[in-house]
Amino acid sequence: MKIPFIIGQRIDFYVLDKEEHLPSILKWLNSTEMYQVLTTGIMPMDVQFEERYFEKRSGDKDNVVFAIHLKDGLYIGNVGIHHIDWVSRTAEPGIVIGDPDARGKGYGTEAERMLIDYAFNRLNLLKLEAKIFAHNKASLNTAKKLGCQFEGTLKKHIYKNGEHRDVFLVSFFKEDWKKA
Repeated sequence: MKIPFIIGQRIDFYVLDKEEHLPSILKWLNSTEMYQVLTTGIMPMDVQFEERYFEKRSGDKDNVVFAIHLKDGLYIGNVGIHHIDWVSRTAEPGIVIGDPDARGKGYGTEAERMLIDYAFNRLNLLKLEAKIFAHNKASLNTAKKLGCQFEGTLKKHIYKNGEHRDVFLVSFFKEDWKKA
């Protein structure tokens, strides 16, 4: 029986399980739609690459990744805190709502809210810094709703689909999160 690690209103976070989650992850990360909005991944993700990713997560104290499940058990995506700097108390949040049927329903906002709360109140981090494609309106809107601060634009920062694209650098700060 699986037990959620973090319980939300409509979603829960579970520990990633290779057997359960890997097939969906491969399908989602290799889709053309996800390729357009993720700032990572110009090469296809194969089974061996993703298996190594799961192996590296075991015992990893600098990255925390969860599977997002709806209350009915449906697996819809992943969320994580990456590159944790325990001295500076900073990290990068990341979220993927991989299931196309789950997009646009507020699950991403709830997941990001839960992740930020976990980072600030359980891991005691001070700052989360995210890179978001300038054209990724859904992610930008979610970040704004949750109180991000715009820190700058990385001009022509990532090359995708034959062009260099701008990336916005946004941050969440613990002191602002406490006030909200």
